[in-house]
Amino acid sequence: MKLYRPETFQGSMKKKNYFEGWYYKAVAPEGRRMLALIPGVSLGSDPHAFLQVIDGADHRTLYLRYGLEDFRCDPGKLDVRLGESRFLRDRVELRVDREETRLEGCLDFTGTTGYPVKPWSPGIMGPYRFVPFMECYHGVVSADHRIDGNLTWDGKEYAFTGGRGYIEKDWGRSMPSSWIWIHSNLFEEEGVSFMVSVARIPWLGQSFTGHLGFLYLGGRYYRFATYTGSRFELTALDDSRLELKIQGRRYVLTAEVRLNGDGGALKAPVEGGMERTIRERVDARVEVVLTDRRTGREVYRGTGSQCGLEITGDDLFG
Repeated sequence: MKLYRPETFQGSMKKKNYFEGWYYKAVAPEGRRMLALIPGVSLGSDPHAFLQVIDGADHRTLYLRYGLEDFRCDPGKLDVRLGESRFLRDRVELRVDREETRLEGCLDFTGTTGYPVKPWSPGIMGPYRFVPFMECYHGVVSADHRIDGNLTWDGKEYAFTGGRGYIEKDWGRSMPSSWIWIHSNLFEEEGVSFMVSVARIPWLGQSFTGHLGFLYLGGRYYRFATYTGSRFELTALDDSRLELKIQGRRYVLTAEVRLNGDGGALKAPVEGGMERTIRERVDARVEVVLTDRRTGREVYRGTGSQCGLEITGDDLFG
């Protein structure tokens, strides 16, 4: 049944050329602080577990290695233990005390918002989740929730009480050769979350560019994906901004991201091994507009801060 529980560990410690990682994003009230925490396991040429951390203010990043024996997970729910740290759907407990760094504290999550799971569509990948040979799978654990608690990293305190959080994950053999990923849930109103991902996807000896994403608004998911028939267009991309347009059957979504700096360095998997370095910005801004195609009515317009952004590779459109 883990097919219908994408938040749980999808793999096996006996697999080869395999990775799995969870992405926890924590943003303090008014965007004063932001951290991304990425626990995971790499079963490539150098098998190990890991924890990656990125600070949104100074783009400081950290990669901590763990032995495979330090990685434990519950097969029936999201409950990952990494050394003395623990990652759940509604809580994170960090206890890292090493010579090179110290990271500790607890974050509690309330109002986690899971992505709809249906018999014919077990998560954000829709029917593609049933395909057994995909290079990479993606899951959304919580589009938006409240955070309470504090973390301390090498003496620097991060106060998150009253902030917003987001959880997603990836698993498979490798991340795509090229992709764009955007996310923010720190808008003017609480309870708004926006994510879109477009990637080059290997398929039966060839490849195609696919997309998926959503705008979570007013307790409703406005969903856009290749498998729903929506069309993705990258309308602008330069050193200062990125603009995109997605046309669905009923709604049109446009987004403009204002870039800020180069971001921090993160490790990404290739054939299960964490051998690729990418850049992630976590302090961009995004303006999102949702329009009803039938009436021309603007359903929503808002600006999200502390926007996560990854632009990787150069063959996204063939």
